[in-house]
Amino acid sequence: MDSQFKKLNIEFNEAKKPQSLQTLKDIIEAAEKIVAGGDVDHFVARQLVKKSGYSLGSLIKRFGKIENIFLYAITLERSRHIRIIGESLEKIGAHENVVGFVSQTVDICLEALNKFNSRIMKYYEKRAALRAESVSDIYLYSEEMIPYLKRSIVRNQSKTIRHFSDDEFRYLARAILLFLERPFAEGDPIAGSAAHRAMAVNALVGLLKA
Repeated sequence: MDSQFKKLNIEFNEAKKPQSLQTLKDIIEAAEKIVAGGDVDHFVARQLVKKSGYSLGSLIKRFGKIENIFLYAITLERSRHIRIIGESLEKIGAHENVVGFVSQTVDICLEALNKFNSRIMKYYEKRAALRAESVSDIYLYSEEMIPYLKRSIVRNQSKTIRHFSDDEFRYLARAILLFLERPFAEGDPIAGSAAHRAMAVNALVGLLKA
């Protein structure tokens, strides 16, 4: 996750003094609560001052731009969703064939995505695009999914899922997010529908099938 911050030029001053670290923690937790509320209109200094109890000067001192705080909080929230997805993937039965494996993967991802506000996705992408060294840097978070995918696929004993190289796993993770997340992020009416699920299952079975 640190590489994402560097690529997107998201910086914050992480002081070493215990009291300063507590201040940093309090501010981040306040931002996370605002993000969890799902209203991007509240991603502003006034709301963060109110929620955290710290002055605008303290916020700027540690994060520079107020926007940095919310981008950071969004990445933390998204990472939690990816971890929940990943932990669920690792619970899929080791003998599930490729169709069963993909179907469960799609359902797990859609359940998580239905809880992640599309307006927040758009807020993040719009601002991250202005900071990124390249467009691909915006989607580095997909790599957080790789360890879970590897473990889930390696432990599968159905012999219906093909072997993937490390490079292929990077793009498999991106493909999963492309088929499942992008319709939500782009406000496509198909997002979360039966047609969306079927499209994702068919595409991903084609990628994973041995």
